[in-house]
Amino acid sequence: MSDYNRATRFYWWTSATLGALVIGYSLVQVSRLDSVEIGKLGALMATVVLVGLYPIQIPGTSSWITSGDVFVLLAVLVWGPAAGTLVAATDAAATSLRTSKRMTVRVGAPTMMSIAIFASATLFELLLHVLGELNLAGTVILLGSLLLFSQIYFFLNTFLLAAFYALKSGASVFRLWWVGYRWMGLIYAAGASAAGLIYLSIQHYGPGSLLAAGPLVATILLACHSYVKQANEREKAIKEISNIHLATVEALATAIDAKDEITADHVFRVQVYACGLARHFGLGKPEIEALKAGALLHDVGKIAVPDYILNKPGKLTAAEFDKMKIHTVVGAQIMERVNFPYPVVPIVRHHHERWDGRGYPDALSGAQIPLTARILTVADCFDAVREDRQYRKGMNREEACAFLRDGAGKQFDPAVVDAFLTNLVSFEDEIAAHKSSQQPLLTPTTQAGLSENAMSAVPAAGLAQQEYASPDYIKHIKSSRNEAAVLYEIAQMFGRDLDVDGVVRETISKIERAVPFTTAILYLKAQDGGAVLAAYAFGRNAEKIRGKILGIGQGIAGWVVINGRHMCNTDPMLDLDRFLALSQDDSDEENYRTTAVFPLVVGDETMGALGLYSNELAAYNTGQIQLLESVSRLTSTAIHHALLNEQTRAAAQIGTLTDQIAEAPTISEASM
Repeated sequence: MSDYNRATRFYWWTSATLGALVIGYSLVQVSRLDSVEIGKLGALMATVVLVGLYPIQIPGTSSWITSGDVFVLLAVLVWGPAAGTLVAATDAAATSLRTSKRMTVRVGAPTMMSIAIFASATLFELLLHVLGELNLAGTVILLGSLLLFSQIYFFLNTFLLAAFYALKSGASVFRLWWVGYRWMGLIYAAGASAAGLIYLSIQHYGPGSLLAAGPLVATILLACHSYVKQANEREKAIKEISNIHLATVEALATAIDAKDEITADHVFRVQVYACGLARHFGLGKPEIEALKAGALLHDVGKIAVPDYILNKPGKLTAAEFDKMKIHTVVGAQIMERVNFPYPVVPIVRHHHERWDGRGYPDALSGAQIPLTARILTVADCFDAVREDRQYRKGMNREEACAFLRDGAGKQFDPAVVDAFLTNLVSFEDEIAAHKSSQQPLLTPTTQAGLSENAMSAVPAAGLAQQEYASPDYIKHIKSSRNEAAVLYEIAQMFGRDLDVDGVVRETISKIERAVPFTTAILYLKAQDGGAVLAAYAFGRNAEKIRGKILGIGQGIAGWVVINGRHMCNTDPMLDLDRFLALSQDDSDEENYRTTAVFPLVVGDETMGALGLYSNELAAYNTGQIQLLESVSRLTSTAIHHALLNEQTRAAAQIGTLTDQIAEAPTISEASM
């Protein structure tokens, strides 16, 4: 019962207690019957147990029905409300044993049904008594009263169940009853007709006429099965169409949002936070389902935003930010075409509105913003600021909480922030339980987008970590995004006054984000052209390698410098053996597996080479090789410019010193 909210638990305990009292009272009343009648009642209850083992599930609900209602109504006609109550409780108990393993259901179903049948049967008995006093008793009156009794029983029984599931799910009790139970009134009416005919047959022709009741009950049961089968087929078709719509939009959202460095856990955590807040504020199942979808789809409109804006690592200009804003409107328009059965569109359109009215696209403020959008904004932002990104390092838990508090009343709804922080421990417990169970995520896909809610966090260094495997197409999209970012950032070095050391270090740090390596070496050709110097080395064995020399034409790097062409996926020890002087045993321990070496060319002259050596990769793939070709060209130009700048500064310093010497007074002049 731990998954029931407080209202559901109170309702269950109240109905279980009242139902138990009704069953106890009925047992006392039935015990006063003679042994023959008790035996007949026992046989009827045994029949009900057999019938209860073959229930029919109500479409769209977790409730079940059986043809046992015929015998329940018959027991009321023959022995009164107390006997009918015991038969109904037996029917519900037998059905729940077959349909559920939860003790709350096995106890709750019989007690709720007992309340419904006892109340309706008592009213039926009073009605017959009043009609008898008025000398209106007769077959037509009996059957008419029985039909009325069946409808009262139907309403009480189904409404008690609907109320339970409504409290549990947060849905509207009347809507749930109307959608899931209204059609069952005909089945109860058919059961009442069957019970009435059987009762009249027994009265006129004796107990042997029960043999004729079998086909009638079977017909009712087959009719129920036929209806339910058709209803299930319709529901299945609708669900399949909905799943196709959702899968299509999710694939689109995933492809777009893969350009952001996020983890698969992000979506799940945001869903836990958002759905927990929705339950806290008493939202219904449609809103909760909308928040689950919104956690994944809220940034789908980024398809209309240029890539150079999405991929920009720095702060957006005013014009670029205006283009970014359109993703909320475009996303809402896409969601409108999908026609979700729950309100996703308001979440997508308004998740960047601010409590103070300074958000977009509609500048809504306060309670004008849909509550679901306010909830998603808080949930998404809290998780986003805690994850590392290229442009900033993630906040810790306390910093993220302080970030929400500072934004309460400005960016965020204060009530939502307060509820989030109050329930954060329980949300984290749910996430931890999910993680330990290693269950699938709530959505079919494993990626989702990072909104710009976190862009105000302080920039710092940091890389994202991914715990779950991504589909291949996601890896390709993210790889493409990383490659574009690396080239963009290296190109930016041209606008900065860096020395050669700064150019090399920044280049290697950016390559490391997109292409794995164990050791990286930047070679520079000696001035006399007779050797290649390992001027810079990074990673494993860097200290051993740095400063070592290869003869022109020796090893892979020597060949690349002479020929001006790259060489990839060959034996890395052709270079490293010369540097490390490893024994056979040491070589086995190092276990370098592949290499990629690219020339650094300016004009027609090769000035050096860039080499990556890996003990993890079996080979560098085509995409990585193409990226490294572009990087090597940019790096060549950047190093060449840095060298020219250093030479210019050195020449300027020498010229200044010469001028100072020329202007200095001679000894004779000084003595005058």
